[in-house]
Amino acid sequence: MVQPALFAVMVSLAALWRAYGVRPDAVVGHSQGEVAAAYVAGGLSLADAARIVARRAQALAAISHRGGMVSVPRPLAEVEARITAWPGKLSIGVVNGPLSTVVSGDLDALAELTEAYTAEGARVRPVNIDYASHSVQTEALREQLLTLLAPVRPRTGEIPLLSTVTGDWLDTGELDADYWYRNLRSTVRFEQATRRLAEDGHTVFVEVSPHPVLTGAIEDTLDAVGLAEPVVAGSLRREQGGRARWLASVAELHVRGVPVDWTPALGGGTPRRAELPTYPFQRQRYWLDASRSPEHLGGPQTAPDGVFWDLVAERDAGRLGAAIGVDGDRLAPVLPALASWWDRRLAAGTAEGWRYRIGWRRVGTAGGARLDGKWLIVVPAAEAVVGTGTVGTVGTVGAAEQDTASAWSAGLAAALAALGAEPVVLPVGTDRAALAAALAEFRGAAQGGAPVSGVVSLLTARRGLLAGHQALPWAHAANVALAQALDDTGFAVP
Repeated sequence: MVQPALFAVMVSLAALWRAYGVRPDAVVGHSQGEVAAAYVAGGLSLADAARIVARRAQALAAISHRGGMVSVPRPLAEVEARITAWPGKLSIGVVNGPLSTVVSGDLDALAELTEAYTAEGARVRPVNIDYASHSVQTEALREQLLTLLAPVRPRTGEIPLLSTVTGDWLDTGELDADYWYRNLRSTVRFEQATRRLAEDGHTVFVEVSPHPVLTGAIEDTLDAVGLAEPVVAGSLRREQGGRARWLASVAELHVRGVPVDWTPALGGGTPRRAELPTYPFQRQRYWLDASRSPEHLGGPQTAPDGVFWDLVAERDAGRLGAAIGVDGDRLAPVLPALASWWDRRLAAGTAEGWRYRIGWRRVGTAGGARLDGKWLIVVPAAEAVVGTGTVGTVGTVGAAEQDTASAWSAGLAAALAALGAEPVVLPVGTDRAALAAALAEFRGAAQGGAPVSGVVSLLTARRGLLAGHQALPWAHAANVALAQALDDTGFAVP
């Protein structure tokens, strides 16, 4: 039942992609997936495609438990040479990518091949299948399949199909019973098909399956042929077969430039564009702006004394004397010293020009700006901090840190009050639950009065590390706890 179920999922997903505006320029099928590809291309009726899948799955029961397949992470040429040690027992079943070759055949021979590769450090993985597809074992089914599939009536489809049996483009009108036997018996030339698609200008590859088992091999092949920035995506994932996973896959194509019709996702409604919301609190910029800074240095040489220093640098006492009205002979003794000083000044100026510098300029608020409500000024509590010495020690706030916090909070409170706000200083620590309790208590006490309109953190006034941590600043931990506690207590304020 597995192959009919996979067929149903694949053709349904192909129809779903079309409903979302993603229509194939070409189709490729991997092993039995080629039946679904032929149907999607228009080369088979649904009844004929279902017949091929179901009858072939039934026939394979005759050779089940006699063979299997293993995936070897090695190039085709190496694996081909390796399996010659088991003539007639092993075949190249699938070539997925430059380093992905699948061997099919007898169970004993596969076990020996796996043991040999494992001893060399290769990670050989068994394929979850109980028969040797694409091997000599399938030849026993040839006459039965030709009879069962004789009623199939292929036709020329609307979408080009690239065959993984031949590795080339194929008229779907040729997909008769013999072709579907060869599809089961021959090597799956998936890498060759992927290369051909890339060479012919295809850049978007969508795997239509319950889980993207081939996207990695596709990407490896496209990387080997040097295709720049291809788009490779799946449809569903294992344990993720719902609408959310589907829409995520559609979005992966959409954000990478593939046209998508989102109408089905909107329940048939007319899509409309909505402007993204602006940041709710930011009204002005306060970042340092080097492009407007007047402190740029142009080097030590500026007009009008540039000509003078040019003549000094030339060490020509006569020209320099004529320029400034002094006998050149009188300048000759001091000219080397002047020139040497000027050279050092130029070198220092050049080095200075390579440095970054910070320049502070006073800026004002917008004219008439006013604040209202209570504003919390959050400062470090006076207990349980880590000193700047040994990691893990617990001490008290240093006098310098306390003075810094007090100065900042006092100045900030005065500035807020001047703008109409009601400032309230709240000392806090790093415990999230305690912080939330303090905020809740403050909110309860403030009921009936002015609402809380904003919070300003001065927690970075405290230096040192959090107790028990070798690299986590106390202030960082406190700020994170503050943000969490504000969220816990529903403070939707800046």
